[in-house]
Amino acid sequence: MIITMPHVSKRKLDTQTHREVSRMLQLILGKLNHQEVDLFLSSLLSETERTMIAKRLAVAVLLSYGIKSNVIAEKLHVTFETVNRIKSSTLLKPKGYKLAYGIIAKDQMLTEIKKGLLRLVGYVARAAGGRVTPDIF
Repeated sequence: MIITMPHVSKRKLDTQTHREVSRMLQLILGKLNHQEVDLFLSSLLSETERTMIAKRLAVAVLLSYGIKSNVIAEKLHVTFETVNRIKSSTLLKPKGYKLAYGIIAKDQMLTEIKKGLLRLVGYVARAAGGRVTPDIF
């Protein structure tokens, strides 16, 4: 599968319009169940956009477990700069990330996803002389 970069408009919204369209998105997402969210996001976002968002979340989660940036970059096929940018974002705006981490910690299905992500980076971490913390679950 070839994933291409999505188009990003250079035309900026005025503050009021931005606030209104953001609120509309929040309202819709807040009312949907898991299956409906999947259907909605599949309709709204391209495969590339969904992949980009999922990778960003995966980077943040792995960083929260102390996985080294170079390991994350290699396994998720993102640049080291992307990992550092997300790391900075988690430090500058931690509330949303902490909320996501809390949801992940409570959800059994997501726990399995965490284990899978950590298995992905485990070999590379050991090969690089690091270690994956075994007691994070």
